[in-house]
Amino acid sequence: RAGAARGDGVRLHAAVPESVSPAARAMLVSPTTGREMSLDMALRPLPKTYILAFMTHFGDLSSWEYAQQLAFHLPELRASGVGLLAVGIGTAGAATKFAECTGLDLDCILADPTGEAYKALGFNSGVLSKAPVSPYARLALMLAGIGSEGTIREVIRGYVGKPQEEKWLRDTIRIVDSSRFDTIGTGYTRPFELATLRLQNMVEILPLWGELVPDADLVTQQGGTYVVVDGRVVLEHADSGILRYAPLPATLAAAGLAVPRKA
Repeated sequence: RAGAARGDGVRLHAAVPESVSPAARAMLVSPTTGREMSLDMALRPLPKTYILAFMTHFGDLSSWEYAQQLAFHLPELRASGVGLLAVGIGTAGAATKFAECTGLDLDCILADPTGEAYKALGFNSGVLSKAPVSPYARLALMLAGIGSEGTIREVIRGYVGKPQEEKWLRDTIRIVDSSRFDTIGTGYTRPFELATLRLQNMVEILPLWGELVPDADLVTQQGGTYVVVDGRVVLEHADSGILRYAPLPATLAAAGLAVPRKA
């Protein structure tokens, strides 16, 4: 397969679609080997259909929740011949701890210590990102829904539930016996079920904050997701704010899973 040309004359591998090419030379770190590699090189071994998920930093609620869903669906993806590369912001050591905590295979993860790829792709850097304001003050604003479109709606969804069942929650919730939610029904996401998972994640993240979190200036950096088939992007999602990562049903369907398990 022929490579794709960039404007600077550099020839890229065909695995790098045009939408992703601005970040092709971004340097990432493998937590399994500790070696640096470009995104271009990281994409080369993937099959013709793959999901490229740019998660937020390794101590973020969004990245934990997203990774837990990806981990649940990973056997299904592999059985269907679909590749997965999940990039997170932070060190290789943080990536290792993140994989241990979320259950996502370490082999699927690369670390972006400086957020280089995210900046190259123009992902949302968070509210007041260029203002002389504490990163944690900006994070607090986003948690309150300011400059973080859809976050409050997503938080409320965690408490009230929704008609669609989220099967991954049953396997992921450990803070309580998840079967207790069956007393109020099955076949849908029960009230407080998703909120319980988020509470569990927060309780586990806080003691590890110093180990997981990168440069404080990156705590509000958002990510995005691409589904690529034969070098062509068939789904592109940019996170609008906290907890607004790519919806799994649409992502799996775009990757060609005919009957995706409900996310």
